Amino acid sequence: LSLTRRSMATVGPNEHFPSLPTFLHSSYYSLGKLSSAPAASHDVSGEAALAAAVHERSFKGELIVFSFNFCAIPEAINAALMLRQAGFAHFMPLSDGRATCEAMRQQLARADAEAHASTPCYFASAPNSLGGWASWGGGAGCVSAEQVSPARPCAVEQLWYVRYAVAARLLRQAPRDQRPAPHCSSALFMPRTQRCTHSSCLDQRSHQHAVALTGRGERRV
Repeated sequence: LSLTRRSMATVGPNEHFPSLPTFLHSSYYSLGKLSSAPAASHDVSGEAALAAAVHERSFKGELIVFSFNFCAIPEAINAALMLRQAGFAHFMPLSDGRATCEAMRQQLARADAEAHASTPCYFASAPNSLGGWASWGGGAGCVSAEQVSPARPCAVEQLWYVRYAVAARLLRQAPRDQRPAPHCSSALFMPRTQRCTHSSCLDQRSHQHAVALTGRGERRV
């Protein structure tokens, strides 16, 4: 997300980031304008659940997705508060499991009660539970907030795979005439904040991961 590309900013009250402007006149200013969404943790493995998340969290065809694991909870909270301060509340925090979501939301409640009350968290248990993770990574269904053995931590690639799988499904839900122009980028830091906009790029990455995990080239996520 490039804040410099938004329209001229108007600085308002800012408790957390005094130097960050609020983009009150941006056409994508969405704070207070989203559909009511339960501020809880939601599994978006099913198509209906993902469609509900899109309806609740998107704004004018845009949805900002960032992913995080237990170690990146401080960065996830920072991203959520910064986006809200800028006026862009249409974001979707995506983690590796319900326990990680709940841990993030507990910390968010301590940082900002208003943000906690209006910020749901999402995870996708299905792509994180593929059988291939049992022999590689932290194990099928590994959730970083539930780790008990430091000898075998959850592999960050599991979180990346969940992110690519969910992003590909998000793009498939969009009507073809509303899909953004081809572009695929990835940040090099955690949490990874990006606007994925090219289904074929994501499909290829998801397919490559699925082949590695299942050994069957015909299975796609």
